[in-house]
Amino acid sequence: MSDPQAAAPDPDNAAAVENPAKGGTVLTGAVEGADPSLTEGAPTELPHAWMNGLTTEQKADADLIKSVSKFEKGIPELVGSYAELEKKLSQAVSVPNEQATEEEKARYRKAIGVPEKSEDYKLGEVKLPEDLTIDEAMQKGFLETAHSLNLSGVQADKLYQWYMASMGKQIVDARLIVKTTEDQARSIVQKDLGAGYTEAEGHMTRLFAQFGTPEVAKLYRISGIGNHPEVIKMHMKMGKAIGDHKFVDGSRGEQTGAGVVGQRTDAQIAKVMYPDAE
Repeated sequence: MSDPQAAAPDPDNAAAVENPAKGGTVLTGAVEGADPSLTEGAPTELPHAWMNGLTTEQKADADLIKSVSKFEKGIPELVGSYAELEKKLSQAVSVPNEQATEEEKARYRKAIGVPEKSEDYKLGEVKLPEDLTIDEAMQKGFLETAHSLNLSGVQADKLYQWYMASMGKQIVDARLIVKTTEDQARSIVQKDLGAGYTEAEGHMTRLFAQFGTPEVAKLYRISGIGNHPEVIKMHMKMGKAIGDHKFVDGSRGEQTGAGVVGQRTDAQIAKVMYPDAE
């Protein structure tokens, strides 16, 4: 006796032969659209006939199909693109990781234009402001730092040129400020001293000519202290004091002109040395 549940569906019964993926049942009711679980894994529509030669897994890979669909001519075009990609990859430079050998690191540095030693960098000529020269120690430190950072020759030179130009501009600007301050300081001192300014300036000039040094002049200029009105007036007073210097006779406490001692007579000298001889 046959099992009624295993009987074949009646072809005339539409509900019995309906594809369950396209609708519902008497119990569940109508369902719009197909059941995704029943359509999952359905073959992807291939845009080109040549793709029929792909494996089942490749055909099912939607991202792959989308990527290769631009090759309308098929395998020859795809192979040509692959060969071009291989050529580009062979010319690419890979950044060494922490596990890279010294040889790999050296090859990388050479590929990007880093010289073997910091001394091998070629720097272009730099135009400096007047009276300034290249600081060789600073330049040496710059090149060593550039080499440690794997800067190429072009990068190191560009950075050096920019730095030196920036520093030169700052120095020129600073000199302009000092010059302006110099004029202002002179104006203040002239106002304070009035008619006596010219004479006082002469005392200051003689003082600095006699006791000043290039190093002191540089210090005054760079620090700006040489433009302080009170410092200027102090030097003027010092110059005047030295110019008006009198010789002090220790035996009598008398002040005489600085050159008078050499003009005294023997009697005058004896009187100073032996005051009780009379």
